[in-house]
Amino acid sequence: VCKANGRGDFLIQEVDVSRNKPVTVLSAKLLTNELKMRLARSSAVSKDIKIVGVTSVLSLSAGVHRVQGRARVRVAALAEVLVVGNSRNGTMNKMRLVAVWKWGYNPGGVSLASLQSVLTTQTIDGTSNEYDPA
Repeated sequence: VCKANGRGDFLIQEVDVSRNKPVTVLSAKLLTNELKMRLARSSAVSKDIKIVGVTSVLSLSAGVHRVQGRARVRVAALAEVLVVGNSRNGTMNKMRLVAVWKWGYNPGGVSLASLQSVLTTQTIDGTSNEYDPA
């Protein structure tokens, strides 16, 4: 499940619906400091931008693969983020990105949902990382 939390961010939740009352098993915020740092380090993104918030999550997917015989889950979100440049006019633009989490395990860590990678549309298809949603 993915839902807006009302603070310019979205929350991704794994929910167990097998009980009488659905229970959240695991959750992760989309807009974290780690996501911001990874995006800032991306060669496709200007170092002079700041992420203001998440405007929407366009798609959410989960998949299972095997590593050394063990099932591993990945969760991916295609999201639009609002960014502002450090220029004097402070122009705001939307940018699409894909965030991928290791879900349900984290060797050596405490969080069971850890951000694995962040890709912009430019790093995926080589086009501009800005787009016109119209």
